[in-house]
Amino acid sequence: MNEQRASGRKPIGNFFIKRSMQVELIGRIVAAMVVSAVLSACIIVSVYYLEHRSILLYQLHESGSLTKQSIFNFILPSLLISIVINIAIAFFVGMYASRKSAVPVYKLEQWAQRLKEGKFNTRLRFREQRVMSDLSIQFNDLTDSMRALLTDTRSFLETMTPTDKDAERLKRIRTMFATLDLSTNQTVTLETQPGGR
Repeated sequence: MNEQRASGRKPIGNFFIKRSMQVELIGRIVAAMVVSAVLSACIIVSVYYLEHRSILLYQLHESGSLTKQSIFNFILPSLLISIVINIAIAFFVGMYASRKSAVPVYKLEQWAQRLKEGKFNTRLRFREQRVMSDLSIQFNDLTDSMRALLTDTRSFLETMTPTDKDAERLKRIRTMFATLDLSTNQTVTLETQPGGR
């Protein structure tokens, strides 16, 4: 517990990386589970009604008496318990699925922000999901292409000799290029760890 405090990590607080996206996904999964449970109950009642042409059933007591009762008296308690269990399962499945979806989006946002700041030495790596791994290769190729194009442009600008009227403009462009991190020897990898960020 002290290690978690020392590292600044809060297990529950860090769970919601993209809160709105994750809450929406959890809500959709729970809603689908509730709709599924209600539809299942309707189908059970419909099948019973079609078979017996009634929603009443007769119950024989130990005393030998026969009583009529609605099928809902038997189905409703078990249905409510089933819905509560299904909602709990759906919530935990939703939390897991939302985390698996939110981490790659979060990493892509970090990658885009670093590129926006001119840090073209940023790489992506997703180890958990094959599809995301393929996507990170495409993004890394894009970064490499942009870095190569900007490096060539910077080299070209350095060889230019400005005329008097273009000197100020060329100086501003060179200053802008000086802020870009186009190095390849010190790359920063935004990597997802199995089960974490």
